[in-house]
Amino acid sequence: MRFEQLKIPAFGPFTNLNLYLPPKPCDLHLIYGENETGKSSLLRAIRDLLFGIHGQSTDNFLHDYRKLRIQGEIVGKSGSRLFFQRRKGSRKTLLDSDDNELPETALREFIDRKSTRLNSSHVVISYAVFCLKKKKTTQKKTPTHQCTYLTHTN
Repeated sequence: MRFEQLKIPAFGPFTNLNLYLPPKPCDLHLIYGENETGKSSLLRAIRDLLFGIHGQSTDNFLHDYRKLRIQGEIVGKSGSRLFFQRRKGSRKTLLDSDDNELPETALREFIDRKSTRLNSSHVVISYAVFCLKKKKTTQKKTPTHQCTYLTHTN
């Protein structure tokens, strides 16, 4: 699975943030910045989009709980695409682009079974390690490929 885009209408410090992640030969993007610029909030947004916004989330300091919303478009290994969004709530929080409920199983084909057993932060880190290993092997053959990775710093 890869993200094509992340849209964060209301979550943590973000209001109407749009991130487009264009496909490249080695497909991971580096997000970095000074302290308190939203790196950790962005990682939580990715986790909460995939696995649900935690009931005790602290990411409502700018937006009311009822307005928290995260959106994304993902592409699976088969090439299938899904635009979906997540709202804060205890039930029926996974929605399609028209705010219709999606079953939680809608993400199953996109998320590796092994990944769901791990802490969701490890999913991102594991993918970064895989991509870096791939970069080392592809650089020998085609040095024009560039691979960057998503970092999470406290």
